[in-house]
Amino acid sequence: IEANDMIPVDGVLPMTKNPYLVYKIDSYCLGRVLYSLRYVYEDAVYFKFMFNKKSRSKLDTIIDMLTKNDVYERLTPKECLNLI
Repeated sequence: IEANDMIPVDGVLPMTKNPYLVYKIDSYCLGRVLYSLRYVYEDAVYFKFMFNKKSRSKLDTIIDMLTKNDVYERLTPKECLNLI
């Protein structure tokens, strides 16, 4: 996944224009960790017991929202917690 966090827009990094976006990097990292746990270790026993189909769908939605390529569309960690 290529995120645009460090790609200048109009010659300026998005975080320079809006310091609030630094939290979006944290959310991207959280999304990548959740992605790894969800898809790399999908057959692990704890997933079979902890998640029903509705929970898996919600987790997939959260992963998708945390790993958006566009920093402006990505959820912050706090917004992610509000979805749970």
